[in-house]
Amino acid sequence: MALCTLPSPQGPVQGIEFTVPETATPPPGFALLLPGTSIRPGPGAEKAQKYNFEPEIPSIYGSVGRYLMHQGLPCLQLCWRRFPADGGTTQDAVNDMLAGICHMRERYGSSCGALLVGYSFGGAAILQLLAQCNDHPEATISVIGRCGKDQKRQVRVKPWLLGCVSLSGALKGQEEDSVSLLSAARYMEVAQSPWLVIHGSDDDNVALSAAFKLFRKAPALKSLCILKGGDHNLRDHPWQAMVTTIISKWLVLVGAPRGSSGASRSRATQQAHHAAAADLCELSLQSPQEVACAFEPAPMRLSSGALLPYTMCEVPTLQDVLVSVALHGNDTSQTMPAQRQRLDCRIARLAELTSLHSQRQQQARERASRERRGPVHDAYAKLQASRLKRLQHLTVPPAKFPVCCEGSAVRC
Repeated sequence: MALCTLPSPQGPVQGIEFTVPETATPPPGFALLLPGTSIRPGPGAEKAQKYNFEPEIPSIYGSVGRYLMHQGLPCLQLCWRRFPADGGTTQDAVNDMLAGICHMRERYGSSCGALLVGYSFGGAAILQLLAQCNDHPEATISVIGRCGKDQKRQVRVKPWLLGCVSLSGALKGQEEDSVSLLSAARYMEVAQSPWLVIHGSDDDNVALSAAFKLFRKAPALKSLCILKGGDHNLRDHPWQAMVTTIISKWLVLVGAPRGSSGASRSRATQQAHHAAAADLCELSLQSPQEVACAFEPAPMRLSSGALLPYTMCEVPTLQDVLVSVALHGNDTSQTMPAQRQRLDCRIARLAELTSLHSQRQQQARERASRERRGPVHDAYAKLQASRLKRLQHLTVPPAKFPVCCEGSAVRC
């Protein structure tokens, strides 16, 4: 565990590398820990140490890195070149992330996949990276897969993304720094990597609705863990220890070897998701007042295929969001069934108006077509005049002298 400096096209990037002993078999993956808006050591660090980036500072990331290092999984904790509080954007963060990923793949081999962990702004940085992988693969995936001779083939055969963790993660940067969640979700579906979303119910910085929205948009193989009463910074001892345990165990299970063929990778990824989900189920049953979970697909026992019990978290549907936000704003005086009934009435009325408008447009189009054609008898008269005119042009004038034909000779 030591400080390191990574080269990048936009300048050097600082990091803390948790190395593992070199063995004959390279590790299957590595973890990349991404900070938030301004706290350099990462989540859980004391406020007085927020601007100090040192390995000795206690934080959730430090504890996770040491745990993974002892489990044989290398880890790299980054420090943004430009934090959002200093004017940095998610585009700057993507540059730093690519530098970290390339450093670890060059150190441990091109078959070493990435496990991305983003806290607060770091969650938006992950989404920005995935969106660029979908929209501009030549500027991202080709850089990640540059260790091989044939970059395109290497990236296609050996996927680089093993899994992602969003810890109190944002969906966009500050002010106008937007992220295309749709493009990121498309690449999530292509990568087929498990996702873990962790969020505190009392987060006053990034709303809990951001976690629900990310969970709804993400494809299958996803897990949601809600910390009941947890805040944004997670400095309190119960949350700090619990989040460290959740992230560490999840990364170890998801970062297991995947195999070489596509079928073996797909099967190993699903098994890793269910194994990590089973660990979260057990935690939610042990602390039902503190942890609630949601999964897709539902977690199963790998041996028997039976569903696992857990403390369930109800994720609001898009209709619930429309009811509570678009229809009533902050008015919570009505119950949810009454709100849904009012929304259903409005939807039915909107459908009725839409149908009526469509009928009127169809009638207007038919009337305009009739006006262009004119009445039937006028159209028939025009047709007859046109036919007569053509016949006049085709009529052959009579000959001046009689002509008779006999055999092949023509005589007058």
